[in-house]
Amino acid sequence: MRGLYLQLVDDFSRILLSSIVELQQQFDDEVPESAKTSAKYSQNMLEYFCFRALAVATGVTDYLSSKDFRRLTFEMMRAWENLGASHKPAIKVSDVIIYRLSFEKYSNILSI
Repeated sequence: MRGLYLQLVDDFSRILLSSIVELQQQFDDEVPESAKTSAKYSQNMLEYFCFRALAVATGVTDYLSSKDFRRLTFEMMRAWENLGASHKPAIKVSDVIIYRLSFEKYSNILSI
């Protein structure tokens, strides 16, 4: 899952036109102190980036037909689902195959 989070942060950086360091600085400057000192710092930061990236991505005309937008939202859902799941085993090849099939199914549903 680590790769998923890294890919999402790269996507957020691209969408928000800021470096990853700048994004983290913005998070640290804009959110309450309680969100920065808690054990859920990473989760709060990811949710903050998701919120900001969605605000930008949904401002584009016809964003629902964009494959990039659908992939981004799918990856966000996967990340939210797996936050704090450090007790889960490392990703296996079978998980990647299931993910690909799930992504294709999700994309097909949205393209209807």
